[in-house]
Amino acid sequence: MIYKKALVCTDFNEKNDQLLLRAIERTKKEGTTIHLCHVIKPVAAISINYYYYPLSIDMETEALKMAEEKMKESLANLKLPTEQGRVFFGDPKSDIIREAEKLSADVIILAGTSHSTLGMLGSVADYVINNAKCDVLVLRG
Repeated sequence: MIYKKALVCTDFNEKNDQLLLRAIERTKKEGTTIHLCHVIKPVAAISINYYYYPLSIDMETEALKMAEEKMKESLANLKLPTEQGRVFFGDPKSDIIREAEKLSADVIILAGTSHSTLGMLGSVADYVINNAKCDVLVLRG
């Protein structure tokens, strides 16, 4: 199947990114538009009325800055425009699905497991598979 638009979720883990790179190169050859996504789990927060309020602004600012730099590098390496990458705070499980719906993505591509300190992927893959409205491609290393 050829997809028009793919949301590729990264946790910037080198091993997972190697897997994702293979999928990206293959889908780009098929003419698929690639969008990269990285969801940062809040470092420490309290939830009030479905909004989270960070307990440490400095830690979150640093985490966002580091993730944005990694995203810029990834986009440059893949020769993708800046607007095709997005970094934001949230719940990876639900926000990956929300981002795919917002983009009208045909497929979500992610690595199945991760041992990264950022902890984006792992059980997230199972949730995305069971709740996404589009196809999901889970890569195993």
